[in-house]
Amino acid sequence: MSFECILNMYSKYLSALDYVFSTFSGILATSTLYFLVYAAYQRNRPKVYPGVILPGFVSGAMWGVATTAWFVANKVLSEAVAFPIITTGPGVVASLLGVFMFREIQVDIIPITILKDKWQRQNCWGQFGMDIAADLLLYFCSQINLYTFMDTLI
Repeated sequence: MSFECILNMYSKYLSALDYVFSTFSGILATSTLYFLVYAAYQRNRPKVYPGVILPGFVSGAMWGVATTAWFVANKVLSEAVAFPIITTGPGVVASLLGVFMFREIQVDIIPITILKDKWQRQNCWGQFGMDIAADLLLYFCSQINLYTFMDTLI
């Protein structure tokens, strides 16, 4: 029996949040084990950089909230809809932040940002709009009962 069959059998009894504690406990235990192995390898003198500790905790908390929301989305929307959203969403947000906030994309020959002219800005927003439209189409198509739809055509 696969894991998916078990989830489908017990899905009416389980909440999406029932998986959060076990997932996070496993991650904490594994990362603690990795750190202990690293500390032993360094002969109890691990290199810890104080400047990255607080940002590490903040990004871990943000990841925890996002993972919890993904569990809920899998339960509410189904895996076929939630997975494309969770895979395209972070890339879109990171691309937009990199281009507009951090000005990461620059032309090597001329030191100006690549999205300086109007056509390139429209192209970037067009790609973003197509990603959102694809996610919305996936959601709405998942709401259609295929058998009922086919019966109306016959």
